[in-house]
Amino acid sequence: MRSLQIAIIAVFAAIIYLLSTTVSNYISYPILPYLKFDPAEIVIILSLFLFGPAIAIILSVLHFILLHFPSTQYPIIGPGLKLLAELSTVFAAYLAFSFSKSRDIRVRLVYSLLLALVFRNLVMTLANYVILMTLFSGAVDYFYQGIATITGLSATSFTDKLFLILVFTAVYNSIHVFISILPAFVISIVPSMPQIVAPISKHWLYSMMQRNGK
Repeated sequence: MRSLQIAIIAVFAAIIYLLSTTVSNYISYPILPYLKFDPAEIVIILSLFLFGPAIAIILSVLHFILLHFPSTQYPIIGPGLKLLAELSTVFAAYLAFSFSKSRDIRVRLVYSLLLALVFRNLVMTLANYVILMTLFSGAVDYFYQGIATITGLSATSFTDKLFLILVFTAVYNSIHVFISILPAFVISIVPSMPQIVAPISKHWLYSMMQRNGK
């Protein structure tokens, strides 16, 4: 890996850490307040669009590590779920822009959003189900209270409460797909961006379009 690539990883990692430890603390998902809208994901998706999947994956792993400093309330689990969410979104966007044959970059953007909605929700629903059925089964009633208070939805059984938590967690993840991908896409297609990233690498997004005949 070239020294300029290492430098950009360090810069992006610093931005990710700053955003995750400051801004994201003030943007809670009201129905399930332990979920935060983290603008650091925009930086990770932007790194994919500009530099490719390798750097985006490295930054996701670094984000997982950095979320433990300062100490987190749920080490490994909370950052681990964040890592799964980011990697599933990166993977979906990578597939959409790498293998679509459309010559219209906006069509590929739509594909990336749709794939991310599917992949992220499948991965995160399964992961949350496993955790809520095992490590956090005793917290289901507590988590459900936020849903009941804000939405007025009533549930009495453990299964119904778990179902509502998973549904509203999926809503959160769906919203986050748009928050993560759309701003990153807009920044990545700024006309001067290919020249800005040229000393580091080819503009990944445009190189995918050219490879498939645009």
